[in-house]
Formats: sequence, C-alpha cells, structure tokens
Amino acid sequence: MGNLSVTIRLNGVLVDDRVMPVPNVVRLGEADDAAVAFPGADLKVLRVGDRLSVRGRSLEEGEEACISLGAVDVHLEHTVTARLPSEWAGVVDPRFVATVLMVVAGAAYHDANVAWWQHQGVEAGPLTERLARLIRGPVTDEQPRQAASLKSSDAAESGLSALEPLSVDGPLHAPDDRPGGIGWARWYRSAVPADSARVLAALDRLAVDEGDPVARRIIANAAYNHDNYEQAAEHYAWIVQRWPSDRDALYRLAQAWQRTGRHRAEITAYRQILRMDPTSAPALAGLAVAQARLQQLDAASRTIDELVAIAPDSAATALAQAKVEALQGRHEEALEHLGRALSRRTELSAEAQVDLRRDLALDPAFTAARNDRPLLSLLHRQLGAAAPRPVRR
Repeated sequence: MGNLSVTIRLNGVLVDDRVMPVPNVVRLGEADDAAVAFPGADLKVLRVGDRLSVRGRSLEEGEEACISLGAVDVHLEHTVTARLPSEWAGVVDPRFVATVLMVVAGAAYHDANVAWWQHQGVEAGPLTERLARLIRGPVTDEQPRQAASLKSSDAAESGLSALEPLSVDGPLHAPDDRPGGIGWARWYRSAVPADSARVLAALDRLAVDEGDPVARRIIANAAYNHDNYEQAAEHYAWIVQRWPSDRDALYRLAQAWQRTGRHRAEITAYRQILRMDPTSAPALAGLAVAQARLQQLDAASRTIDELVAIAPDSAATALAQAKVEALQGRHEEALEHLGRALSRRTELSAEAQVDLRRDLALDPAFTAARNDRPLLSLLHRQLGAAAPRPVRR
C-alpha cells in the first residue's frame, strides 16, 4: 500500500510538502487534528483496501488529485509502494540488476541560461544557482566517468565483457538548430512544464534522507526535462538497483540511455520490462527503435509487427514506425507515420506529448526531416500556430 503525498501551494508558492502513511483515515485542512493544516476545507482521506478515497474519488497507486480552494491549491498523490528488493528474490533477472550498478557523474551538456530559468519561473540569483547545481550535477575538474556495466545477457551477446563501460552506440540527442533556421529546440522547450518548487522540495527531502525514492524520481525527471540525461540516468539507475521490478523507473532509465546513445543498454532495460510484461507497448516501441539504430533491421521489423498486433492504432506505435522508417532513409513513409502520430497525440499523456516534441526537435532519426519543408508543413497542418517557427536573428 502506498502513502499519501500532500503538496500545498498558496498563490502558487509552495508552503508544505510531505508524505505520510494512511492506515485508516487522515484529516487535512481546517480540523484541529489535521495532519496538514490549510484554510478552505476539511478533507478526509480514507484507506479503502489498496486505494485511497478523497471526496468520493478513489486513487490507485500513482494516481493524483488536485483540489483548488481559492488561493490554496492542494495536490494529493497516492505514492507507488517502494518494495524492498528482498521481496522480489527469485523473480528478477539478477544479470540486469548487475547491469544497472552504475553511477554517472559529470557536468551537464549545456548550462542553463537566464532565459531558460525565467521560462521555468525562476529569476536569476541564489535560487537559480541552487537549481542549476541540482540539474547539472557537481562540476569538477575530473573527466566525466562513464557508466560501468557488469555482464548481462544482452552485454554478452554484443561481446561486452564484465566491468566494461556502457557503450555509446549512437549520437547524443542534442539541438542541431542552425542560425536563421527553425527553432526546434526552443519550440519543444516551450512545452516543458515548470516545476521548480517541487524540485527544490525534493532536494530538501533528499538532503534529509538519501534513500527517498520519491525525491529521487522528481529530481531525475527534472534532470531529463533539462536535457541532462546522464544525471537522470544516474537517479533512475539508483531506483532500479534497489527496486528492479519498478517498470516505470526501468522505462525512464531506458529513455535516458536512449538520449545518450547507449542503445545496447537501452535494449537490456526494455527486455527486462518485457520479461515482466510481454505486452508492454512502450517497451516494444522503444525496443524496435533501438534495434533499428543498431542496424538490427530484421529484429526491428519483427518487433514492430508485434507492437502493431498489440496496439495498432496507438500514437506511440505510429511514432515508433516513423523513427524506424526514418533511420532507414525512407522519409516519405516516416512522415506518413508521423502524421498519424500527431493526429492521435491527444491520446498521449501530457508528459508523452512533450516527449513527442522532444523527439521531433532532438532525435537524430529526424535530422534530415528537420531540414526539409515537408515536416514543417505537416506540423503547421496539425498544430497551426503552435508549430515551430524560424529563429529571429
């Protein structure tokens, strides 16, 4: 059973953020015995089996509820249970656990500038520097250390030996905007949500308890959103090392590895997810694209067929097909699949829609398409005024 995360904001300013167990009932708000006090309501959060109930809404693990009380905003989340690794003994492939015993250290790929922080709702100053240190990671004079990998089934197949660094099999996903061209990076970053207060609260929690998986997850997501995929991978690997059956963390670790060009490691993560859930469409989509990046085209084709059988009309399926076609130089077919993905984008979560923009702006698979008119014309048809625009000199 998960716990209850409570975040309170007054006029948008974070005033309280805590996680608490709910054995039976917890009161929030104006009651004298409220666990978290705020004006405007008297809320009861009830434990109903494995779910939490508030105001008639039932929250499963991972689900959230937002309640607006005038100037006060209350965010409730039923956190995902953090099971001890020992509970999964005999279930998890130990070879994959070895693969993720890695720590990535080093500076970020690009320093956040003042305009970027202002977009995130943070003015320059001490707060900016604190967030910058969090997202960038420690800046040292040492060379960044590569992620160490112990032998896994996939590492063995590819010829990697024990303790060899995780191989970089492809280019980094980074902006390739040209002066006077289309501002792809600016376009995608305009959709990245600003959540500075929550990140700072997670940083404070991590300073008190380095083993707080919720805080780690928030910081990892923030690093990913700021294009620091190495830092994101470090935190997600920390989670997976301790809870290897956390499929969400596994998938996010694979995505971070994808952005850094570590495609064999990425494939290892997807296959571990598929061992637990053979019908995971996100893992199949990621696996197919990673295989295509490594020129394992027959394997990629078989994985795409499996994905289409499971989720034929999914936007994620169409996007995976577009990437696989683009990686083989079939740009017209790639655009056709992209059109289907964009037409069904509202079916994606808000986070997945941002990642779709990130793919269009940064993914090397679409480098050629970003320099041609057809992709831009497609986006203008699908998005109208929300499509990317030329960078003004």
